[in-house]
Parts: sequence; structure tokens; C-alpha cells
Amino acid sequence: MTREDIQRRIAELDNEINRILGNARIPSLDVRPFPKGTWLLFVLCLGFYFFGADIPYLDTYHNKYVRYVFYASEGLAVLALWSTLMWAFRRGGGYSKEYGEATAKVKDLQNERRELQAELKELQS
Repeated sequence: MTREDIQRRIAELDNEINRILGNARIPSLDVRPFPKGTWLLFVLCLGFYFFGADIPYLDTYHNKYVRYVFYASEGLAVLALWSTLMWAFRRGGGYSKEYGEATAKVKDLQNERRELQAELKELQS
């Protein structure tokens, strides 16, 4: 192969790689955040349950709604624990079969491109 043929083949490989990457659907990188809002709300409800009678202007509400706040705290505890477990044990995103095939094809084309570049470098020296 001549130098021009190798350069032309490298350009074709670059175009093919770009075309494959352009058509492949990249998996989402959105990471589900830790459920800190649920935990914060749970701690606030629990704090109101235990210390609400000692806070001025809230003591009247505490006396009326202490039972409901306790039940809400229990519900929030279950929700916070469940969402934390779901956050901890969620599957690692994963990707589609098409994306895996496209990635494998691109790796093969990149390896071929490296070989051609090495051959071109050898011809130039």
C-alpha cells in the first residue's frame, strides 16, 4: 500500500467511526441522587414529635397533632429507608445491546486505524 492509500483508508475509518458514534444512542448518565430530602423531612418530623412542646408558638400545634406527626414520622422513616435501599442497590445504569455492538465495532475500527498509522509511520521513516 502506498502512503496515499493508507491516509485515505485512515480518513475512511475516521468517517466510519464518527458515523457509528453519531448513530449509537449513548446511555443516560443521570445518577439518581441520595434521598436526603426524605431523611431531612423525617428528622424534622421526629424532632417536632420529641421537642415540639418546648418550642414557643409550636406547642399548641404539638398538643393537637402529636399523634399524627408520629404516624407521619413512621411513614417517612419507611419511605426514607426504602428509597435509600433503592439508591444503594440500584442497577448500574446498563446500556442497550445496540450501544454495546457499536462500541465493539468502534474498538475494532480504532485498532485497525492504529495499525495503519503504525504502517504509515514505518513508511515515512
